[in-house]
Amino acid sequence: MMKKSPISLPCALCRGSGKSAGSKCIACTGKGGVLVHPREDGTGLPCGNCGGSGKSWGHICKSCLGTGWQDRVVV
Repeated sequence: MMKKSPISLPCALCRGSGKSAGSKCIACTGKGGVLVHPREDGTGLPCGNCGGSGKSWGHICKSCLGTGWQDRVVV
């Protein structure tokens, strides 16, 4: 019999972000950027609150408890 070894893989629910799905950043309303000083190409700066991800850190993923990783057993 082969020994089963646990390994850590990115969480399938949050895709490794550690954030719950649908938790939008309040500052940029989930857009990931803000138009404080628009650039010539019409884009703004990345949101300082969420780092440009558009997701809030206020709600953690319930599957991985915010770590972004899950231990799984591989045969």
